[in-house]
Amino acid sequence: MTTDTIAPDCVRVDIACNDPTTGTRTFQAMGLTIGRGDLLIELEATGRGLPIGISPGCLRIGRQAFAVRGEAHWVGSMAWDGFWMTVEEAARLLLWAHAKQWFAIQAAESTLFAMWKRTDRFAGDHLIEQLTIAGREQQGLA
Repeated sequence: MTTDTIAPDCVRVDIACNDPTTGTRTFQAMGLTIGRGDLLIELEATGRGLPIGISPGCLRIGRQAFAVRGEAHWVGSMAWDGFWMTVEEAARLLLWAHAKQWFAIQAAESTLFAMWKRTDRFAGDHLIEQLTIAGREQQGLA
């Protein structure tokens, strides 16, 4: 899939869901990354990973479904697949991941890192702004 088929309001969320030696899908989410020219946020599963399901237009992590606009296999390395979703849907995924505490933060843009560490609130305009910037940079629009 090429980025010219993805709407400018989308960002790619990369999920570690493939066997790192064979590249075959394991259907377990072990990590989640949203990149830009530099890293925006990187999360690691706190346990054995969460089950994922993939169908046209939908990514299911655990029991939560997220709308996707496109998919890319083996992004960065063969352990990762990328899923294009709207900025709002990516924010919803991050809010859900934060609330469930099934992912631990490994690295992030400094304000997002501080927001993630606060247990009372991970949301707001800064999250949407950073996801929008990341999506535009990923597509070469920034």
